[in-house]
Amino acid sequence: MWPSRDVETSQGDASWNYLRFFPNVKPYVYMHPTADGLHELVILDGLRSKVVSNSDDPPNSFHSRDLFSPHSTIQDAWKYVGRMDDRVTLVNGEKVLPLPIEGRIRDHPLVAEAVVFGAQRDFPGLLVFKGPRAQELKDVEFVDNIWPAVEDANSRAEGFSRISKEAIIPIASGVSYLRTDKGTIIRAKVYLAFEREISTLYESIQGQASGIERPDLPCLTRELLSICRKDFNLDIETVDVDLLNVGMDSLKAAHFSNAIRTRFYIESEEK
Repeated sequence: MWPSRDVETSQGDASWNYLRFFPNVKPYVYMHPTADGLHELVILDGLRSKVVSNSDDPPNSFHSRDLFSPHSTIQDAWKYVGRMDDRVTLVNGEKVLPLPIEGRIRDHPLVAEAVVFGAQRDFPGLLVFKGPRAQELKDVEFVDNIWPAVEDANSRAEGFSRISKEAIIPIASGVSYLRTDKGTIIRAKVYLAFEREISTLYESIQGQASGIERPDLPCLTRELLSICRKDFNLDIETVDVDLLNVGMDSLKAAHFSNAIRTRFYIESEEK
């Protein structure tokens, strides 16, 4: 049922890690387009080795939830990239598909691995494991070097899926991370292994520090509108506008909230 690598590829074939289906299997395979150029492997009714069905779309089919990306030039050649179950669900219910983001960052020559995190958080972040060529770089230099790749990944992602520079956690070269036999990350275990670093990042961005400014209401209104325009490029003229309708996503909202807390005095609810 599974695709197999073409054993007749020539020596030096750079596409050795792309899978091709055997001719007797190919008629029973449907690569269902999902998001960001990925496809889910669906086995159609009629394949003798298929013993179970889990969908009637198409009838009596089996949706594997395995995701593949097509080769850019070789027809019917597919690269395994992960599972649909790998999606990261934010606290507001939005589902981030990390695979395209991670794949783009992983292609950078200074990067060994990239892992998107953010389950039940306001916005996603990124663990980036330094490759051997980056072991001498300081964290700030490393992030600056890979930032164009992150921006490229962000340009293809939905607003709530985008990674901010402040939400990147560099991991030293040589630090191990848990992988499957196929070489893909074991997401849940990576999150557990770096739980402290992840929590520290969110605490830093969403810190509870209170500022000292106590402007009156008209001044506060002007300052909040100014923050929206200058810091988040939101073209608004009044506080009565629905921010979601003018481009405020979960990531911007988190930074906006932090900007308010760190600048303006907020009276504690504790008595």
